[in-house]
Amino acid sequence: MKGAVPALFLFLAGCSQGPDVAGAGGSSETTNSLTACVRNSDGTAAAGAAVRMRRAGYFSSQPSLGKTGTIIGADASTDSNGRFSISGTAPGAYAIEVNNEKSAAVLMACTLAAQETLDLGVATLRPYAAAIGMADTTLRSAAPLFVQVGGLERLVAVAADGRYSLTSLPEGIFSLRIGSIDAPTIISGVQAVSADTAVAPSSLPAPWKAVAVGNETPRGGAMFTNGQFTVAGGGPDIWGTADGFHFVYCRAAGDIEITVQVLRSENTSIFSKAAIMIRESLDPSARHVTFSLNRDDSSQSAAQPNSTVLFGRLIAGDTTLAPAPFSDTSVTDTIPAVDKSKLPLFLRLVRTGDRFSAYVSADGIVWRLEEIRRSLPLADSVYVGLAVSSRTTGKLNTAIFDNVIVR
Repeated sequence: MKGAVPALFLFLAGCSQGPDVAGAGGSSETTNSLTACVRNSDGTAAAGAAVRMRRAGYFSSQPSLGKTGTIIGADASTDSNGRFSISGTAPGAYAIEVNNEKSAAVLMACTLAAQETLDLGVATLRPYAAAIGMADTTLRSAAPLFVQVGGLERLVAVAADGRYSLTSLPEGIFSLRIGSIDAPTIISGVQAVSADTAVAPSSLPAPWKAVAVGNETPRGGAMFTNGQFTVAGGGPDIWGTADGFHFVYCRAAGDIEITVQVLRSENTSIFSKAAIMIRESLDPSARHVTFSLNRDDSSQSAAQPNSTVLFGRLIAGDTTLAPAPFSDTSVTDTIPAVDKSKLPLFLRLVRTGDRFSAYVSADGIVWRLEEIRRSLPLADSVYVGLAVSSRTTGKLNTAIFDNVIVR
């Protein structure tokens, strides 16, 4: 398979042979073709699926908001055996999208040369992915703003407040073109995950910034709207000798207090995290103190449906500690325990000198002291903010934070 790059799809057993399906056509001066076979997730042939072949990174030169949320005509379709063939296409790098009425999608990539026949093997349809984000509404002129997905015929309008939502995406890493036809903004590296919702990176209000710390997989993102931060974080975790998570942060120094209200955090894995963090640097092995809401409201851990924990790394590159060797276990508080089984929940982390105190509250008014850590002298100038990890490399944990205050 000369030049083939079978990205983001699975090889299975071969399909039954059947007649080739008519392709999209192309230049009469080229005699090349590609074939593939598509299966449903249950292994049956995906008959009648629409196949679209576009130049890698394709953006329409004449987008129309009349296309909103739709896919324009197919180049080919799969036969009763799930096979398709496209011929006569100009040489180059392509993205091939396959969809069917069962709300499934697959994306393949290939590089096709002149007078070449490629067999891309067998691909399996997967559930659709989605992406949400915020556009800069200052770009808005007389014409409405739109968002288009590179390589696909996806086009959606941007709402008046700047929000947009892209659904029915195949799994993959995409570029988005945002804005008017004349002056678009390109956002690269938006990773859509099968059966999941990604957050496309967007500008955050000063002084906030967002970054992937360590080997965050899949790559998350963050946006700010209506006073709330929406942060999608991948894995593997905030733990061990090196962390991998998504971090929305600002710089601060001296005594610090950060308070948030966690409105949402997904149960992507045992101990997936929506946390507030004070960290010495953005290095994955940096020293930090973190106060986390760990989510698990499934039967995986019935004894600990949701929990909060204060933990951290005492020495750069060393193992994370929590909670007994890290916290002062003699802490008591006369305030009644807070029910952590339901959201929203308020969290607060306070640094006073080299002492860190963690609090929880159901209403943001009455606070219960949960844990204290003494004698951890982090650098005076630190990174403080919101940390989200799915604790698994196959999913994103999308958390929503409100009432974020740093002082």
